[in-house]
Amino acid sequence: MVFDDVIKELGEFGPYQRRLMVLVLFPQILFALQQMVPVFILSEHSHRCNYDNRTTNLSNTPDVQSLSTCDVILHYNETNTTQTEACSSWTYDTTQLTSSPISDFDLVCEDKILRTHASMAFLGGNLAGALVLGFVGDTFGRKPVVCFSIIFLVFSSIACMWSNNFYMYVIMRFLSGSGSNIASMKIIAIEMVGPSWRALAGISTEIAFCVGEVILCGLAYYIRDWRYLQLAISAPGVILLLYWFVLPESTRWLLSRGRTEEAYETIRKMAKVNKKPMPKHLDAKPPINQKSHVGFKEIAPLLRSRKHFIRWLINMVLWFVLATSYYGLTFNVGKLGGNVYLNFLIFAVVESVGAIVTLYLNNRFGRKLLNSLALFLTCLLSVVSLLASMYVEDENTRRWILISSATLGRMSVSGDFANVFIFTSEMFPTSIRSFAVATANISGMIGATVAPYIADLGRLVDSRFGAALPYVVFGALAMVAGVMSLVLPETLHKKLPEDMNDIKISVTDHSKRLAIIKLSDSKITAEPRTQFTMVNLGSKGRSP
Repeated sequence: MVFDDVIKELGEFGPYQRRLMVLVLFPQILFALQQMVPVFILSEHSHRCNYDNRTTNLSNTPDVQSLSTCDVILHYNETNTTQTEACSSWTYDTTQLTSSPISDFDLVCEDKILRTHASMAFLGGNLAGALVLGFVGDTFGRKPVVCFSIIFLVFSSIACMWSNNFYMYVIMRFLSGSGSNIASMKIIAIEMVGPSWRALAGISTEIAFCVGEVILCGLAYYIRDWRYLQLAISAPGVILLLYWFVLPESTRWLLSRGRTEEAYETIRKMAKVNKKPMPKHLDAKPPINQKSHVGFKEIAPLLRSRKHFIRWLINMVLWFVLATSYYGLTFNVGKLGGNVYLNFLIFAVVESVGAIVTLYLNNRFGRKLLNSLALFLTCLLSVVSLLASMYVEDENTRRWILISSATLGRMSVSGDFANVFIFTSEMFPTSIRSFAVATANISGMIGATVAPYIADLGRLVDSRFGAALPYVVFGALAMVAGVMSLVLPETLHKKLPEDMNDIKISVTDHSKRLAIIKLSDSKITAEPRTQFTMVNLGSKGRSP
């Protein structure tokens, strides 16, 4: 008896799973608050040179000829000389922001590039967390990884508000990013529900992320001091410290490691909460999918199989392209013109619409088709932006075309991000699922890191084509990823594979067209439209 069969008897999405989803969704909201706060506090803070604090070696008093944001031009009447002095201090406008890291650490003029580094610190920490924590989730379990990440997130995000210099701020942001790598929590949600509810379990986390963005927009609008804002978005995270006592370990993972007593205890709790009887097959506690594999030991077969190795690489390409497009649009929201709060709110609402549409279509058209269509739509929107940048002369018309394309692109990419997480989780077995998601997440974080630099490619070419160059890159990447994803298998309504033996199965073209493939440890059952066929694959798991 496989675990998917047990879930169907106990309830695919009963009260137990619904309570678990509440535990999974709350951290997603806090993660959105931490990740997106740079949009408001690091994008821009109006300032001017503080002339009163200037220094000069000339004895006579100059007249100010011109005052700018980075230097002051001084004209000396008696000597008829002009001198330009770089600003040593600045006065900051307090009508929009009373304080920000820009004003506290003087991240202006020649130090303006430090803003980008500060924004990337969080993503760099997320990448480091994926490198370190993501790989151990298959060996030590999903729950320890989640709880360790929470400790990093809570304490570093609160400590960030007391940063007294730029370097402390960057370090705290880096540690917060490391703690925000809670992909293992989403894996728990997917592994603990039935096949028909996996789309909801995965995509609802994206909707919760959008809720966090809307909350952040409201908090940032009313709290204009960045330290108080940081406290407001970090303090609720203290609740997460209780997760060690209330968050269950993935039953699939426990079974994959042979820890059947703990797994059966979770199953009994699920049956009690869902008000379902224990399956009769479990009365004598037979081994359900009992394995003794260690996650790292199953990575080798993945790398040796050309077919599965290519699938693994394609998944990393998908995550790279989606992250590049998503963050390229997100962190440039302030450059679209207009009110940054309104623009961000529109993007958040559109992103939630994209997630809801994806949820509606996912179980109808499948993961594979939906993914390819989203990438092709992103490519098409990039072409529209490219043509508008090069050939539309009216500046106002061009601006609205670019905003519309960016908004629809954000909806498409964010919806597909949720879809691809489910796609990747269903494609690889429990024994290496954390490894597959972690490596894909690493690829995505690399894409997020290079996204701002791709967006700035236009500065290298001083022409209309230069302004369109980023759209060429984004469109080409989306097209390549969309074509590559067509070779991936569809995973809709398939049982989650437990180990590599479950995915080392190939079928004939006739079976692909007419059969629904159901996987188990040693058999494949094909259910054609008119008859049942049982095929014994033998110990090597090869198809006839």
